[in-house]
Amino acid sequence: MFHCEPIEKTADEFMEEASMTDGSFDNVRECRYTVPGYWDIGEVYERLIEDIYEDENVIDGIWEIYHSWIDSLESDAARIISTPILTVRIM
Repeated sequence: MFHCEPIEKTADEFMEEASMTDGSFDNVRECRYTVPGYWDIGEVYERLIEDIYEDENVIDGIWEIYHSWIDSLESDAARIISTPILTVRIM
C-alpha cells in the first residue's frame, strides 16, 4: 500500500481482501460531543506556537512542535478524526 493512494481505494482493497461487506455505520453522529475538525486541531497548534514562541522565533517553534511528543499526541487525535469512514468501514 502506498501512502499517496486514495483512502477509498485502500479501504476497498482491504475490505475485499478481508471479505468484508459494506455497512451503514455512523460513529461520528453517535458521539456525545462535537468532533473537532482539521481547522480546530490547526488552531490548537497555532495557539500553542504563538503562546510559546516570540514572533521572530515562530519558524523554529513550528519545527520544534512538529518534531516533539506533542505532535504524536495531536496526530493520534487527528488520525482518529480524519478517518471515521475508513474506521467504520473496516470494523
